[in-house]
Amino acid sequence: DKAYLGSNISMNTLLRPALYGAKHHIVLANRLNDEIKGRYEVVGQVCENTDRIGTDVELPDPRIDDILAVFNAGAYVSSMASNYNGRPIPAEVLITDIGEEVIRKSSTFADYIRNYV
Repeated sequence: DKAYLGSNISMNTLLRPALYGAKHHIVLANRLNDEIKGRYEVVGQVCENTDRIGTDVELPDPRIDDILAVFNAGAYVSSMASNYNGRPIPAEVLITDIGEEVIRKSSTFADYIRNYV
């Protein structure tokens, strides 16, 4: 049996794993010191069988409201993200030694329909 972890990250946000099998290190950022309990298929919300962010990802038992962190996604998200399947493009946050700053706001429904109405 496979265990699946649904996330609010999808192939519209991080296309590389679906497009050509890119691998990213994935952790539960709020539980870095917790014991690894299993392997998970980390999947998104887009109705495509390729909407997988990670395969055989070793994690503690996930809980609602855990924070899933995907490493080394950076500029790939910014340049490849789309509103595919009606999903919003996420905010971008720059994290430095002195703190964090939102450098691009999330898209809104109004942004999504702007060119359709």
